[in-house]
Amino acid sequence: FFAAVLKGDQRLIMQASDLLSLQEPAQNYASAYLAWIDTALARASSTETAVARQAMDELRYALTIDSVALVLEDYQGRRRDAVLLGPTHPLRANWHVAWSHLGQAWMEQSRASNKEFVIPTRDAVIKQLAPAAFPPVVPFGEELGRTALAVDNINPFWSLYAATDEKDPRGLIGEVCAALGLPEPAIGGATIDSAYLAARVQRYLVQHPYVETLTINAIQRGARRRNGRGAAGTPATS
Repeated sequence: FFAAVLKGDQRLIMQASDLLSLQEPAQNYASAYLAWIDTALARASSTETAVARQAMDELRYALTIDSVALVLEDYQGRRRDAVLLGPTHPLRANWHVAWSHLGQAWMEQSRASNKEFVIPTRDAVIKQLAPAAFPPVVPFGEELGRTALAVDNINPFWSLYAATDEKDPRGLIGEVCAALGLPEPAIGGATIDSAYLAARVQRYLVQHPYVETLTINAIQRGARRRNGRGAAGTPATS
């Protein structure tokens, strides 16, 4: 799989690879990964303590594959933990390959359809399909049994996970993106901008021409951040 991604001396990364050509190696990689986990789980149920402990350590290595542990500390020394999961994770790599084939199929079908379907199809593939919580949980840290839950994608290929006791996961995403110099993602991976909202309102009014008053409730407008660069969102009605 990695040989297919790297392309020899080109030393490519997943974002630069032809995902359509990775179907077979990605599927084989994911199958081998699941078989590895099944084998480790079977050995973890052994009655021999040494075998079970070794299997649990091996299982932990398998579940944390292609993850990056992050530690953020503020000026008061308060620590926050996070995990980034990369696109070369076996299950995520398989998802991205399936995503590329689905997008290819949709675009080919859109060529034979009306032109009005081309742009919505493109936007659906690029902006609305994302590996949300895939996988949903990853272990991390030195403490046995500590896990992190999926929060959101910081870009189409990398996802951020927060500790289960994290009080402000959306604010954590803001701090991580600020530290890495990345734009903060929209909630759920879909860009909800002025054009998106205007199109939704227009569609609603076309379907309900008798409406004279429109009420919009905006809850949690923007992520809360503890570093002073953002403000907590408050409910608003207009």
